[in-house]
Amino acid sequence: MRIRRFHGRTSTEAMARMKAALGPDALLLGSEAGIGGGVEILAAVDLDPNPDAAAATGRKAGRTAPPSTDTTELRAELRGLTGRIEQVRSAILEMASLAGVQVAPRTRVLVGAPGSGKTTAAARLIVRHLVESGREDALWITLDQRKIGAREEARAWARTLRVELGEPADGRELSHMLDSATASLIVIDTPGIDPAHDMESLLAAAGEPLCVTAVVRATDSRGALARGWVDLARLRPADAMLTHLDAIDGPAEALAWLETVGLGVSWLARGRSIVEGLEAAGPGTLIDRSWAA
Repeated sequence: MRIRRFHGRTSTEAMARMKAALGPDALLLGSEAGIGGGVEILAAVDLDPNPDAAAATGRKAGRTAPPSTDTTELRAELRGLTGRIEQVRSAILEMASLAGVQVAPRTRVLVGAPGSGKTTAAARLIVRHLVESGREDALWITLDQRKIGAREEARAWARTLRVELGEPADGRELSHMLDSATASLIVIDTPGIDPAHDMESLLAAAGEPLCVTAVVRATDSRGALARGWVDLARLRPADAMLTHLDAIDGPAEALAWLETVGLGVSWLARGRSIVEGLEAAGPGTLIDRSWAA
């Protein structure tokens, strides 16, 4: 057996080169991205023009055909492929090392672009807390006075979850509400971040340490994420929640962008289920999600 590598700009081009060199009987062993771009395939061809006849001759003579010495070359190629796969996994693990540090604050503020899923994220965090703690002392605070129906939506959620709802009008009311709150978890839902809204001064008036979580759409392009970061960075988020994961094959692009800004991922959100749609993010889960892509 003879092992060869063929490179092409596309898989079709690489396959054409393989067939031209080894003929139609070549065996495709695998393919991967080329180091300099394009596609690289690993192929093999049996050098014996009539392997079945040779095997039959060996059986008639009462002997077993010796194994091909070319298996050593095949094993070396496979070891090389395994090494390259491990390099990719190591790179993902290094990226994922920024994630998985679960911050457990009393007060978590959800910030992000309009439509990123902050209100649904607030409901998911509160449900998770209620289920895991067995307590019913969560407080939902909404600061969104801009989006039509935002307050009504928050009130509906509070009634459904049977938790207290706070609707402060300004930073002073927010500070007083936090000072007097006895809940073991407080989730603050905010309006969509944009340059016209001074969320920085509002949160600064809260008067107690806040854990700011950036709610990031995994479906956004790097350009959109970078533009949104201009405003989010001013709020100094401690971690991130990736949402809309059910709409993409994997979050590799969003994770790569988060790595560039040094922001770790604590939560992964997908689907419509409030109870089952939130998953704590750790290196293992992020590797699985990226590897599946």
